[in-house]
Amino acid sequence: MPHPSKSEFRRQNRKIEREADAFAASLLLPTHLIRSRVNSTVPTLSLIDQLSSEFQTSSVCTTFRIVSVSDDPCAVAGISNGVVKWLFPSERLIEASCYPQKGEIHSPFANDRWDAFRQGDTEKVAHEGLAGHWFLLYGKAAAVSGLSVQEHYLPVRLMDTIVVLLTLDDNEVFGFSSYHEEGEDDDDYGSWTKDRHDSGD
Repeated sequence: MPHPSKSEFRRQNRKIEREADAFAASLLLPTHLIRSRVNSTVPTLSLIDQLSSEFQTSSVCTTFRIVSVSDDPCAVAGISNGVVKWLFPSERLIEASCYPQKGEIHSPFANDRWDAFRQGDTEKVAHEGLAGHWFLLYGKAAAVSGLSVQEHYLPVRLMDTIVVLLTLDDNEVFGFSSYHEEGEDDDDYGSWTKDRHDSGD
């Protein structure tokens, strides 16, 4: 029986590490303590710093936890080796029919930040970009050009990765994508969305 390759072992190890990180985040940043804090404001670098300091957690762990409990359309992405390696969206973002897009970096500013990072720049910066550079847009979202996204860059030298918190304005997003139309085809993504906008969220 053939044994797994080294690359398969590495992939498995990374998966175990991600699951361990998620478990640790839920323990160190419990939902009942942070959910109201996260949803009382728009996620920013400042919020990440505040919660990281208060709960003594890493910025990476804190960013993932913020996205997982946020009621806003947001996501966290990881840029490494010149590509978007991973991208984790909030449920609210999926409701807007905006889905993760990995691989090639489409944001010119993100490309510049990666080049600067490789030269030793670890400055935390924020920038306004385009949602289409980070997400696959479907339904009504795909018909609207210029949807903006706030990009918050957190360079992590130890991981050789730039973690990017991505936030969209809820009113802007749901102004044109407040619900999933009946019978609309989202290819392989299935029926992810539900109508929360009608309840006044």
